Amino acid sequence: MTDDLSAMDAMTSAGWFPRRSVPIGAAEAALAGGGYEAWEGLLAFLREFSGLTIRFMRNGREDSVWFDAERAVAWTDVPWVREYERRFGTRLAPIGSA
Repeated sequence: MTDDLSAMDAMTSAGWFPRRSVPIGAAEAALAGGGYEAWEGLLAFLREFSGLTIRFMRNGREDSVWFDAERAVAWTDVPWVREYERRFGTRLAPIGSA
């Protein structure tokens, strides 16, 4: 693992490929259970990226970005999300962490 890994290399190393599509029923249920509205763009994103963990080096240590809506919903403070929805004037939903 190096600091100069390209975004495409990082994505493919994590298991992503063009037109990737994974089942997202559990993610949809977690979002609904957490009070989040799903929209088609969000669902398309989840189908393509759910389950991926992108590992990289940052400041001499391993770091990661992961996409798992179930885990993200469990970790996310709903009032925090609602505040940022208000600030940005758009819907938001937890999908992972960086």
